[in-house]
Amino acid sequence: GTLQLSWEAGERKIFVLSGQVIATASRGLRERVARLLELARLTKGSRVLSAFDELQRTPDVEQAFSMHGVDVRMARDLGREELFSAMMDLTMAGRGTFHWTEDADRTGEDWVPSEMSIRELLFESLRWVDEYGDVEQALPIDAMSVRALAQPSPSQPLLHRAILTLCASPQNLGRLRLSMGVSRSSVTRRVYDLLRAKLVEVDGAPQVEADPV
Repeated sequence: GTLQLSWEAGERKIFVLSGQVIATASRGLRERVARLLELARLTKGSRVLSAFDELQRTPDVEQAFSMHGVDVRMARDLGREELFSAMMDLTMAGRGTFHWTEDADRTGEDWVPSEMSIRELLFESLRWVDEYGDVEQALPIDAMSVRALAQPSPSQPLLHRAILTLCASPQNLGRLRLSMGVSRSSVTRRVYDLLRAKLVEVDGAPQVEADPV
């Protein structure tokens, strides 16, 4: 079925099949995914949008993306990222509402594939909530400047690669968030991960120890 979540900062739809979150939708999501992949120099945004358009004619997600020379894993990664940040924002807001329907039709929705278990979505988003205080303490204001200390690598998570590409020259957090078109919680979370891994430096940020887990 479809779970629609609404809160003061936004709205998301989650499409569920046999305990798996197969897709997520929100207004303008496909354009954000295409723009981010182009900014990260991973593929052309027009190809990504063409692949999404192909889904109206081809139900096979893998085939729709391969027809336009786009790795579907990139879209899935950003779909997952969108869900983690949305679930954290919803939990922190505390005033969310939901509506469930057994109709899982995605026709007409601005959806992207995500493909993860409900368990993974729950535990990863709760980890983000649990570490929210540490992230805010390290990165409290949008004027803080971020500079990459390493080159992006295919072995890194996709959003890490995008941030390292965009921060080859220093960018403040506010401008970085606007460029990427994602939520503040998503940007600060991933910059915090990179800071912890010593892959970026942030003016005014404290030393952050590596996660032992």
